[in-house]
Amino acid sequence: MVEEGLQVQEVPGPSVHEIDGVRYRNAHTLRDLVNKFGGYTGEMIDPVSGQRVAVSLERWRGRDFDATYLTISSAVKRPPRRESAIE
Repeated sequence: MVEEGLQVQEVPGPSVHEIDGVRYRNAHTLRDLVNKFGGYTGEMIDPVSGQRVAVSLERWRGRDFDATYLTISSAVKRPPRRESAIE
């Protein structure tokens, strides 16, 4: 069984990279995300599955809005491989 979804992680600060002259930011402040969602929970499209999935920021409630940086990425979790004994 493979679990898919979006993973929210805290990162130390903003990270910006440039591709073909366009600047991309791959970390957002808690303020940006709470404003985007209209609260501490929202929905986003998972780019792997194409499905709309719930995203929760509740874990960061009470944290500094402008000093807390988060990334949201697609996560595919596979179960651990079972060891097979060869006899």
